[in-house]
Amino acid sequence: PMERAFLNVGAAHRTIHTGQHYDHAMSEGFFETLGIEPPTWNLGVGSGNHGAQTGTMLAEIEKVLIDADPDCVVVYGDTNSTLAAAIAAGSEHTELMDYDAAVRDSWIADELKKVKNAQPAVAKWGEDLGTVIAGIDMWMRTLKIGLPITMKHHRDYEMLERADNFKPIAYPKPDGVLSFDRLTNVSFSYTNHAEDQPCHLKVADMQLQQRESELEVFAGPSARYCPAGVYEWILEEGAEPKFQINSQNCIHCKTCDIKDPNQNITWVTPEGGGGPNYPNM
Repeated sequence: PMERAFLNVGAAHRTIHTGQHYDHAMSEGFFETLGIEPPTWNLGVGSGNHGAQTGTMLAEIEKVLIDADPDCVVVYGDTNSTLAAAIAAGSEHTELMDYDAAVRDSWIADELKKVKNAQPAVAKWGEDLGTVIAGIDMWMRTLKIGLPITMKHHRDYEMLERADNFKPIAYPKPDGVLSFDRLTNVSFSYTNHAEDQPCHLKVADMQLQQRESELEVFAGPSARYCPAGVYEWILEEGAEPKFQINSQNCIHCKTCDIKDPNQNITWVTPEGGGGPNYPNM
């Protein structure tokens, strides 16, 4: 079906064969029987344990994506090959076409549709009336008779105002009993990133938008909204302000991607799949 769909719309496409199956009946035979063009690449992965196969496929598929530079990737196959291709596509920031469609057709989308008006209702009509309206809408959607509207809602970063309009808040120090400092809380998540991996938090314009706007206009909110202490503005007498990113602390909440007033910070998938673990939850 995928082959025919591509041909019907005139989309140029090429196929990667992982080569996990090398017997003719389990490999070339499928292409011949189904009338599919032979694969452009055969990775020749062969047999082996799951970890070795997936690791080899990940490395080889990433090489193909770098060389071919496709507009998008469609993944179908067994667990090992789809996992490797999905990670490789994410690493190269290539659109993974079928992922979005699969999520929209899954139970995840069904549940999100039921609550899509909840937060906008509370924001518009307040906690009391908004919660009642949101509850009615959710129950109606559960019964397949939801309100025929999708309420509009503001983007979070649009609500941030200039720092000089407000008095700085003096936050109490953690008591070490019920409240703890951020780095102690981060340690509970068992977050781990390799120290020498590329930073997965991308700042587009370090000077104009980050220093002259985020720091000088908004007083550096990234140092406060990040729950893991990833961002710091280092202000030393006689020196230029320095924006430090402690990416190894990142717990992947993506608050920075959502909250940065200039949308100047972009969270991308970290190399190697590191991040929080939460073993005690």
